[in-house]
Amino acid sequence: MSSSTDEEPLSVVIDGLNVMGHASNYWNIPSWLGLVNLLSIFKEISKTMNKELLIITVLREHANIERQSLSFDSGKNIIKIEWPEFLDAIRSMSKLIILSDKSDREDDDYITMALTKLNSGYFVSNDLKIYKHVEEEEEESWACLRRIKLTFNPLSRGIILNIPDGELKQVYDKIMNNVDHNRKQKGKTIKNIRINREDIGDKNIGTLL
Repeated sequence: MSSSTDEEPLSVVIDGLNVMGHASNYWNIPSWLGLVNLLSIFKEISKTMNKELLIITVLREHANIERQSLSFDSGKNIIKIEWPEFLDAIRSMSKLIILSDKSDREDDDYITMALTKLNSGYFVSNDLKIYKHVEEEEEESWACLRRIKLTFNPLSRGIILNIPDGELKQVYDKIMNNVDHNRKQKGKTIKNIRINREDIGDKNIGTLL
């Protein structure tokens, strides 16, 4: 469980559009679902961290994140912000920053890296050039120590994180080991179930196996 001391929280900044793009283009799942699933993993990690985990999601308005403009009878145009429902889930699991569609297409990358550097935290992105937005003498090596890369397991339909060494990685590995152990135990239980032919009938055996 996270600590309630005055110790500075450990921050993780998520390059939201990059995660959403990989979900839809490479993982063949809805873009928003990839981001929500990722946040769910960090939410689980935060339960057993020894310090507070600060999760920040950075997004920029684009085709999947739009606001609607409504015109009233008076002829006065009023902008009513109606964000997609999945943003509620993202907001409930992280601090959400959404940049205007008028911002530059790389502004969200800059914000992601600036917050990472400011908080001496981690960032989540598979954009291998995103580190160029920070001014470090050894930019690439600095990014390697701060970057969390993610892949998608098509068999389990789950996200796998590659986290640099440290407490965050230790907690994540422990969680994943427990998940694997429980999955194996469940498999053994199913394998050990004996089917009584007299109870279900021979014609149904093929359906169950």
